[in-house]
Amino acid sequence: MDFEDNCMEWCIETLFSCMVVELCSSSTNKSLLYDMQMSWEPYLAQLQSVGVEIGGLYGKNGALWASHPEFQCNPNEILIVVDALTSFNDNIYSTGLILSGKRWTVIRRENDVEVLILKGKDPDNSKTNLIIALSGMAVVCGANKSEDVSAGVIRNGVERVRDYLKSVNY
Repeated sequence: MDFEDNCMEWCIETLFSCMVVELCSSSTNKSLLYDMQMSWEPYLAQLQSVGVEIGGLYGKNGALWASHPEFQCNPNEILIVVDALTSFNDNIYSTGLILSGKRWTVIRRENDVEVLILKGKDPDNSKTNLIIALSGMAVVCGANKSEDVSAGVIRNGVERVRDYLKSVNY
């Protein structure tokens, strides 16, 4: 297919969680690109509305979907989490994890529901609990900043968002 043979052509290409729509007109031979980025911010807001103070949503490929400014994980950190939950790698108990530049001790891994429960290891995050859950395509992370927010509250919020994403095939 070339521009001259078509009145209008729609091409949709997905890159990470973005969709680029290209409209091509034979009369002008020009293409108009529209970036229709999926907004994941409402899911982050949902986490925060139930008590999760910091967190993020990532693709299982490590791509950032949305995150709190204080919880910026790099793709390799997320890929290690996904591997730990999907390959049942027990090394994480002895090595811990580094996420968002901070060290975490793995308290428990629940393989049946793909959940990791972690505790901060560094002096500045030693009172912090981090819960991570996987859906079909997403990694949902949530943590507290203050001691007033319990691990149970965080887990409930993280699993709620994860369950919704699963229900819509994410």
